[in-house]
Amino acid sequence: LPRLAAGEILLVEVWGTYCRACRSLAPVLTALHGKRAKLGVHVLAVSSEQASRVRRFLTRQKLAYPVASDTGAQLSRKLQIEYIPTFLAIQDGKLRAVHIGAGDAPEFFASVTAMVKRR
Repeated sequence: LPRLAAGEILLVEVWGTYCRACRSLAPVLTALHGKRAKLGVHVLAVSSEQASRVRRFLTRQKLAYPVASDTGAQLSRKLQIEYIPTFLAIQDGKLRAVHIGAGDAPEFFASVTAMVKRR
């Protein structure tokens, strides 16, 4: 996990390789992650699929942000995540916002970025 300065946000995307909406958001998340130093928002993707399946996917589609494995779906169960993509905005160790789905995800990303500026 990246080290975050006070007030910065870790935007966690719970996703799956089979999720078309998740794949369509990858360029948006890549752009957001690329501006992390300026915006204060770091992206981390988390998948509960088998690690080998995720690795195969990542050999075909490179992601510019880190990907973690939620082996056994422990995170998903603990946070009761039922749908993907689900986005979690964590700031200063606290869950600040949750967004489910891809439909208006770019607007959610903008609101998360604004959370950093308000501090």
